[in-house]
Amino acid sequence: MSAVDILLEIKKLPLQERLSVVEKAMRDIRLEEQRERLRSEAALVINDYLNDPEMTVFTALDGEKVHESM
Repeated sequence: MSAVDILLEIKKLPLQERLSVVEKAMRDIRLEEQRERLRSEAALVINDYLNDPEMTVFTALDGEKVHESM
């Protein structure tokens, strides 16, 4: 189905349903953009996290019990 076909089908819906479809599509697009941005940012820093001892110094505490101060 092409974008034109989809738009024609959406036009057949009642106004409230059309708004709902558009809102859902916009949310999905924003989430997809956010995920892609996070993937890109993670790719930029992964080498540092894997190889820079200052970035991984606290992993020595992995497995330690955490005690609350209160």
